[in-house]
Amino acid sequence: MKHTFLTIAIIFCFFSISEAQKGPLKNSIYFELGGLGGAYSINYERSFYFNKNFGLMAGVGFSPSLFDFEFSPRFPLRTILFYEKNNHVIEGGFGATFYMRDYDNRREVNFESDTAILGQFGYRYNFKNGKGFAGIAFTPLLYEKNRDNILPWGALKVGSRF
Repeated sequence: MKHTFLTIAIIFCFFSISEAQKGPLKNSIYFELGGLGGAYSINYERSFYFNKNFGLMAGVGFSPSLFDFEFSPRFPLRTILFYEKNNHVIEGGFGATFYMRDYDNRREVNFESDTAILGQFGYRYNFKNGKGFAGIAFTPLLYEKNRDNILPWGALKVGSRF
């Protein structure tokens, strides 16, 4: 799995280098505090522009999250519509995070897979050179097994476009 993700990322990088001269920067790598990855994650996104200002982003990430000292690797996937004007970006969409978590039932450790569904509405600022960015988002937890209410959640992100 790790090698597959790395191979896909390298292919996207080479493809983006050849396309870089033709239009806007389409790839992003960023660190996200909070958000779909839980406590933190490292993410890759690819932007698909419908026109000069409007498009769709799809991304994948990884987080080796530790909750209550439990190792809980997380794999967030997201799809986001965005509107970009100059250096300002408004984005909104949904994401799913797949993870394994160990639950202690009567001193027995059981690993169970789970999926969390989150919404996302946020703002991203692209720095003047267009390559760096920082953002903030509201990412409410809409669904998770054994949870029957919506949990407010947020994210801070910083990264690079190429």
